[in-house]
Amino acid sequence: MHVAPRRQIAGRRRKLLLAGASVCVALVVVVVADVLLAHRKYMRPRADTWIRGVHVPDERLGWRPSPGSSGEHRSGNDFEVRYEVDAEGFRSSPRRGHARRRIYLFGDSYTFGHGVENADTWANQMARVYLAEDVHVYNAGASGYGIEQMLGRLLEVEAGLAPADLVIFAPTPQDIARNFDDFRFPATLYHRPSLRGVQRYPVYRDAELTTVSLEDPWLEIASYFFIGRITREPARLLRAAFVDADMRGNARAMLADARRRVQAHGARFELFFLPETHESRSGSYSVDVSGFEYHDVSAFFPSGAEVAGIRFADDSHWNAAGHAIAARAIVSTLLREGALGPQDLRPGLPLDAERALTR
Repeated sequence: MHVAPRRQIAGRRRKLLLAGASVCVALVVVVVADVLLAHRKYMRPRADTWIRGVHVPDERLGWRPSPGSSGEHRSGNDFEVRYEVDAEGFRSSPRRGHARRRIYLFGDSYTFGHGVENADTWANQMARVYLAEDVHVYNAGASGYGIEQMLGRLLEVEAGLAPADLVIFAPTPQDIARNFDDFRFPATLYHRPSLRGVQRYPVYRDAELTTVSLEDPWLEIASYFFIGRITREPARLLRAAFVDADMRGNARAMLADARRRVQAHGARFELFFLPETHESRSGSYSVDVSGFEYHDVSAFFPSGAEVAGIRFADDSHWNAAGHAIAARAIVSTLLREGALGPQDLRPGLPLDAERALTR
């Protein structure tokens, strides 16, 4: 029986160890390069892309539109706009005279109006084109918000709600997972210059909305892995192994809480899931929203190649045409469901337009 000399066996072991070490070094180099490139992408965006004076840190919500501000936002050749925010932190809208009825809108960047002038947001188009002047619209949308922050913003106006008021939550399906336990979205806060200074993030636990601190070195280290192209999915799976998070159940609980609070004041609550442009293109929501009591307005939007007409060329958000469709879709649905009545419509609205809305 032939036995390999000890020197030969030792040589093989050294080769295996060297190969293993080389693989480990290569893997470390790839991971480090991946996270550093991702960090650089966030911290050093294109020279022709910026957002300034729009958001400020907030102890309860993480961040909010800066009250009484006029911020600037440019994205390449897609848009260069100014966002006007009123003293109460709502995206500015024309409100004249006595309010017989108030409509509060809560949502993310699709509600805030990412990339469009104040007049072109679906909130303002809804008010200007369809609603009577004594129906006042308050746009509490904010870029990057999840359902926790929408609920937190509702809590700020809850005490003033009256029976005639209408509260609309209009998240996109992706907002279900914008929470601390999932951590994918909070991780980006460490790397966004426009949100530098955000120190806390809202969480909904045991039927209460509270906050957690982001000033944790371990969280900051983890955030690098959550933004890398290669590392983000392994990081998500690793966190999921230690954090048992029911995103959809948590979102349902928060929305049920919001509904109860609104109805306790005699006001009406309605939930819409707005389709992002990639969801309009595919013709379906990319997140499972079954089990939610909501209005589906995706049929109002074009699909396939026609989606290019309602979005920016490089930025996937709606342009003014997309917001116009959203305004019509939401007003039409509210009329059909009885949340709005003919008395809430703008006087002089052409009869054919009113009939089309109520069909």
